[in-house]
Amino acid sequence: MPDAALYSLLALLLAVLGFAWLALALPNHWRQVHQGAQQTASRQAALRSGASLMLGLSLLCSLAGDSPAMAILLWLMLLGVATLIVALTLSWRAQWLARLWPARPQAERSAD
Repeated sequence: MPDAALYSLLALLLAVLGFAWLALALPNHWRQVHQGAQQTASRQAALRSGASLMLGLSLLCSLAGDSPAMAILLWLMLLGVATLIVALTLSWRAQWLARLWPARPQAERSAD
């Protein structure tokens, strides 16, 4: 049973990360989180691809922890919880999401 709980927790964390990146892929949320910084098309594509990967890994973690029928049910419920966490974070402390994907790489910051 502890393995199933760890897999479920990991699935939730991956889903939160995936939905946070999906939210950051939207220009309005990107500007909200990064105080007006512009988003490039390549960054938007990378965020969407990363979000898809994280959500897929979240499903795999759920499947590793339980039987397929229970895992899919649990995963769908975790998706709802993850979206709520990201939505509340965006409305309450949007800047917290800036740590998940910085506006500029560190190399560009040091060149300034």
